[in-house]
Amino acid sequence: MLFAFFVACTLLSPNTQADVGATILVVSLEGQVSSLSLEDDFKVELNPTAIGRKIDENSILVTGKDGSVGLLFSNGTLITVKPGTRFYLREYSQKAF
Repeated sequence: MLFAFFVACTLLSPNTQADVGATILVVSLEGQVSSLSLEDDFKVELNPTAIGRKIDENSILVTGKDGSVGLLFSNGTLITVKPGTRFYLREYSQKAF
Protein backbone atom coordinates (compact mmCIF):
# COMPACT_ATOMS: atom_id res chain seq x y z
CA MET A 1 0.00 0.00 0.00
CA LEU A 2 2.91 2.35 0.69
CA PHE A 3 4.01 1.90 -2.92
CA ALA A 4 0.51 2.79 -4.18
CA PHE A 5 0.52 5.93 -2.03
CA PHE A 6 3.94 6.93 -3.38
CA VAL A 7 2.84 6.38 -6.99
CA ALA A 8 -0.37 8.35 -6.44
CA CYS A 9 1.53 11.25 -4.90
CA THR A 10 4.03 11.23 -7.74
CA LEU A 11 1.37 11.15 -10.46
CA LEU A 12 -0.93 13.67 -8.85
CA SER A 13 1.63 16.11 -7.47
CA PRO A 14 0.71 19.76 -8.19
CA ASN A 15 4.42 20.60 -8.58
CA THR A 16 4.68 18.59 -11.77
CA GLN A 17 5.79 20.77 -14.69
CA ALA A 18 4.10 18.84 -17.51
CA ASP A 19 0.51 17.66 -17.67
CA VAL A 20 0.08 14.02 -16.77
CA GLY A 21 -1.94 12.06 -19.28
CA ALA A 22 -4.47 9.43 -18.32
CA THR A 23 -2.42 6.53 -16.96
CA ILE A 24 -3.15 3.16 -15.36
CA LEU A 25 -0.50 1.37 -13.31
CA VAL A 26 -0.29 -2.13 -11.84
CA VAL A 27 0.13 -1.72 -8.07
CA SER A 28 -0.48 -5.27 -6.84
CA LEU A 29 -0.51 -8.74 -8.34
CA GLU A 30 -1.40 -12.20 -7.06
CA GLY A 31 -1.62 -15.52 -8.85
CA GLN A 32 -2.09 -15.92 -12.58
CA VAL A 33 -2.73 -12.67 -14.50
CA SER A 34 -2.21 -11.98 -18.19
CA SER A 35 -2.52 -8.96 -20.44
CA LEU A 36 -3.71 -9.18 -24.03
CA SER A 37 -3.17 -6.29 -26.45
CA LEU A 38 -6.15 -5.90 -28.77
CA GLU A 39 -4.05 -3.99 -31.30
CA ASP A 40 -1.19 -6.49 -31.60
CA ASP A 41 -3.04 -9.64 -30.48
CA PHE A 42 -0.08 -10.18 -28.13
CA LYS A 43 -0.54 -11.96 -24.78
CA VAL A 44 1.85 -11.47 -21.84
CA GLU A 45 1.80 -13.31 -18.51
CA LEU A 46 2.27 -10.77 -15.73
CA ASN A 47 4.50 -11.54 -12.75
CA PRO A 48 5.57 -9.48 -9.70
CA THR A 49 8.03 -7.51 -11.87
CA ALA A 50 4.97 -5.96 -13.59
CA ILE A 51 4.20 -3.89 -10.47
CA GLY A 52 4.61 -0.24 -11.45
CA ARG A 53 4.10 -1.04 -15.13
CA LYS A 54 1.70 1.04 -17.24
CA ILE A 55 -1.29 -0.74 -18.76
CA ASP A 56 -2.11 0.51 -22.24
CA GLU A 57 -5.54 1.23 -23.67
CA ASN A 58 -7.03 -1.47 -25.89
CA SER A 59 -5.93 -4.19 -23.49
CA ILE A 60 -7.67 -7.05 -21.74
CA LEU A 61 -6.50 -8.18 -18.31
CA VAL A 62 -7.40 -11.78 -17.54
CA THR A 63 -7.14 -13.20 -14.03
CA GLY A 64 -6.98 -16.91 -13.30
CA LYS A 65 -9.01 -18.67 -10.62
CA ASP A 66 -6.38 -17.61 -8.03
CA GLY A 67 -5.35 -14.32 -9.65
CA SER A 68 -6.06 -10.68 -8.90
CA VAL A 69 -4.51 -7.40 -9.92
CA GLY A 70 -4.69 -3.93 -8.36
CA LEU A 71 -4.84 -0.98 -10.75
CA LEU A 72 -4.18 2.67 -9.91
CA PHE A 73 -5.71 5.23 -12.27
CA SER A 74 -4.07 8.65 -12.58
CA ASN A 75 -7.20 10.29 -11.15
CA GLY A 76 -6.55 8.44 -7.87
CA THR A 77 -9.02 5.60 -8.36
CA LEU A 78 -7.76 2.23 -7.13
CA ILE A 79 -9.53 -0.94 -8.25
CA THR A 80 -8.94 -4.64 -7.78
CA VAL A 81 -9.72 -7.03 -10.62
CA LYS A 82 -10.93 -10.19 -8.84
CA PRO A 83 -10.17 -13.85 -9.73
CA GLY A 84 -11.75 -15.30 -12.88
CA THR A 85 -12.30 -11.93 -14.56
CA ARG A 86 -11.77 -10.39 -17.99
CA PHE A 87 -11.24 -6.62 -17.60
CA TYR A 88 -11.54 -4.79 -20.93
CA LEU A 89 -9.74 -1.46 -21.09
CA ARG A 90 -10.89 0.19 -24.31
CA GLU A 91 -10.29 3.85 -23.56
CA TYR A 92 -9.36 5.91 -20.53
CA SER A 93 -9.27 9.69 -20.47
CA GLN A 94 -9.60 12.35 -17.84
CA LYS A 95 -9.95 16.08 -17.65
CA ALA A 96 -6.97 18.08 -16.42
CA PHE A 97 -7.36 19.24 -12.86
